[in-house]
Amino acid sequence: MKSITFTLLLLASLGMAAIVQADDPPMSGSVEDAGERRTPPWTNDSANIRLQPPRASSETRQNEPYSADDFTVTDEWEKLFAEKKHFSTTSGEELYNTMCQACHMPDGQGAHGAGDYPSFVGDERLRTRYYPIDVVLNGFRGMPAFDDMLSNKQIADVVNYLRTSFGNQLQADTTANDVARVRHQQ
Repeated sequence: MKSITFTLLLLASLGMAAIVQADDPPMSGSVEDAGERRTPPWTNDSANIRLQPPRASSETRQNEPYSADDFTVTDEWEKLFAEKKHFSTTSGEELYNTMCQACHMPDGQGAHGAGDYPSFVGDERLRTRYYPIDVVLNGFRGMPAFDDMLSNKQIADVVNYLRTSFGNQLQADTTANDVARVRHQQ
C-alpha cells in the first residue's frame, strides 16, 4: 500500500512539474536538468518549483534607516520598567494595555488566527478570582507565565480589571493576599 501511495505522489508531482513547464521556457534547475544530473525529481536538487524573483509592486517602499531617536528611551518606557525585576505600573488597566491587549485585543474580544486568544467578554471563568490569578501566574497553553514579572498587587489589579471590564459586572475583590495564596506564599 505504501508503494502505491508513493508512486501516486511521485506521478502527481511529476505531472505538476510538466504542467508548470508547459507554460514556462526551460530554465536550469528544471525536472529535465534533474534527470541529466541523475537525481530524483522529488529531491531539493531537482528544483521542481520554478524559482522566480518575488513579485514587487512598482510602489515598493524602501525601509528607512534608523535614527538616533529610535534608540532613545522614552518617559513611557522609563515608567514601565523603572523596577528591574517587575513592571513598575500598578493600575490594572495600564497593565492590561501594556501586556494583554496585544493578544486579547483592546476591547477584550480575543482573537483567532495565528493563535487562539480567548475573549474576556462574559467569560464565566472570571466568576472565581482564583482561575485568572492562576492563569496570569503560571500561563496557560500558549500564554506565558507572568509570575516573575508581576507582584501580587499587580496581578490582583489585572484580575480586578478583567472582572469589572468588558461588560463583566463582577466584584473587584481580588487582593494581593489571594495572589499570595495561589503562589503558596502564605
